[in-house]
Amino acid sequence: MALQSILSEYDRYGFSYKYDKNDTKDWGAKSVYTVIDTNEKVIVYDNVIITINIDDFDINNYIDLVKEKLII
Repeated sequence: MALQSILSEYDRYGFSYKYDKNDTKDWGAKSVYTVIDTNEKVIVYDNVIITINIDDFDINNYIDLVKEKLII
């Protein structure tokens, strides 16, 4: 229900997002959505949803750091 609420907010503001199977594997998550317009990530784990958006910063270069600090 929380994921649908987050995604509906992107819809409401007219942002496009896509499910990314490769990101899902890289993040070790249940699913990962990339918001096309903002390069934001919505990362879904079993009991937590994380949204990450840092301007001019490629978060994919720091997947292990984020997983270590935020998930564990």
